[in-house]
Amino acid sequence: MESESYHATAQKNQVTQPAISAMVKRLEEECGVQLILKKSSRAPLVITPAGQVLYKRAKKLVKEENSIKIEVKRANANNFRLGYSELAGKAWLASVITHLNQGRMLANIETKEENSHLLEQHLREGRFDVIVFSRLG
Repeated sequence: MESESYHATAQKNQVTQPAISAMVKRLEEECGVQLILKKSSRAPLVITPAGQVLYKRAKKLVKEENSIKIEVKRANANNFRLGYSELAGKAWLASVITHLNQGRMLANIETKEENSHLLEQHLREGRFDVIVFSRLG
């Protein structure tokens, strides 16, 4: 839980507060440990060390699930999506495209110029298979 109350968590996830309480209770019973401490109805929630382990591992699983969904959607695609920044595209990509074109390898490659700061996000979302960009260091 990223908030300090069942109520805030319920609102964020568009469910009722009793639903959150029941889910936490079920998880605690399943794991056999206390995951959250609540000293009083007005006190903020305190996640136990066991709760922190569960939370960190669950976040990784959710991220992995999203990656699997993207991979599955792309599995039967017959094209390759390449995103690139304007600077990287001008400095490096033109010669690569020339070489690929000579080998008739561009038939299944989609290219799109995009802002550098969005390229990584779009790669994570599965909009590109590969990205080329530059960063000033």
